[in-house]
Amino acid sequence: MSEERSRELESFDEPASNLPLLDKLDRVIASLPPGDPVRRDLLDLRPHVSDQSQMIGEARQMIEKLEEVIKKVTSPANRIGTFLGATSKDTAHIVVGGADYYCNVDPRIPLAKLKKGTRVLVNEAFVIVGDLGFETAGPVTKITEVIGKDRLRVGSEHGTQSLVLQRSADLASSTLKSGDEVRVDSNYRMALEMLSSTKSHEHYLDVVPELPWEKVGGQEEALQAIKDAIELPLLHVDLFKKFQHATPKGFLLYGPPGCGKTLIGKATAYNLTKQLGEKTGAQMKEYFMHVKGPEILNMWVGESERMVREIFATAREKRRDGFMPFLFIDEAESILGTRRASRHSNILSTLVPMFCSEMDGIDSLNDVVIILASNRADLIDPAILRPGRIDRKIKVNRPNREGAREVYRIYLTPDLPYDG
Repeated sequence: MSEERSRELESFDEPASNLPLLDKLDRVIASLPPGDPVRRDLLDLRPHVSDQSQMIGEARQMIEKLEEVIKKVTSPANRIGTFLGATSKDTAHIVVGGADYYCNVDPRIPLAKLKKGTRVLVNEAFVIVGDLGFETAGPVTKITEVIGKDRLRVGSEHGTQSLVLQRSADLASSTLKSGDEVRVDSNYRMALEMLSSTKSHEHYLDVVPELPWEKVGGQEEALQAIKDAIELPLLHVDLFKKFQHATPKGFLLYGPPGCGKTLIGKATAYNLTKQLGEKTGAQMKEYFMHVKGPEILNMWVGESERMVREIFATAREKRRDGFMPFLFIDEAESILGTRRASRHSNILSTLVPMFCSEMDGIDSLNDVVIILASNRADLIDPAILRPGRIDRKIKVNRPNREGAREVYRIYLTPDLPYDG
């Protein structure tokens, strides 16, 4: 028996029901003798059967594609939720449309790799079937209070509603404070990203040049009063503590305009920081915040108070960072004036108590040094100037003849080209 004939016989061992139509026809043709007229007819019929089989196959593929399209267009849409955390090794806590769910997770999605605050794809059975990453857009709100390590209290800048949000995984190690702006998820449950504020906290920062006491001319009495009121308590803390001597939290510079109040404030910042650094041996840098009183006044209710809180919060933060903060408030009577003695009395009635409250939160000069400057000290509210707050008033007079000569000596240096 030939090898070809044996392979044909082997093919007959397979059940005919498992074979395609052309293979069945080929088996019938192979079983007929070569001269059989039926064999000839079947051979003529085979091309037509082959064409019909190909057409049926293409039609079947088209039907399958249509069925797939119909399935896609008729299937319910998947939901998008926010991942709040894992409750067990295979279940998760999510929020969808403001409603909370404990749901299962598709085994193909590694639950350990899902980050807190990320978007997840949820099917109709509320099973997590995909990780969509963090949202790139969403509402922005402002932090009003940091609650612990994981929660933030936020509220509209001019509204009354406040919410408590959780920090996302990306914000877990970020340093946040009151006044910072954050982007939240669409469900208002998670703070996703810290945004740079449109009004930077650094806009009050003023540069302090190298300004030793010798470069301030014609104000010996004022400088000596500052040294007695501020330098001694700051440099001799133990001695003042021993005699239980109360130390002020700042001082008021008052006098006619143009007499050097701002210059004296900067000189105070430079010299105190330098002497304190030499005493402690630490590398210290002054942080001089020059706040002009009218900048704080705002037409929106509560906005001026918020700015005061932000200013003091920034000063405290800089102290923790190793700076020596000085809060210099120019034209102090515009925001700290006597209550019910101004057309802004409705603002001052809340702004002055807020400022007093923030000052009471300062323990000593080692935290923040407050310097007020005013042309009209008589208009400043007595609550600001009482003992324990700003109870050192230092008058900055116009320089006399000898003082004017000292000022000329400082500024008319030999390298200045002038005739005289």
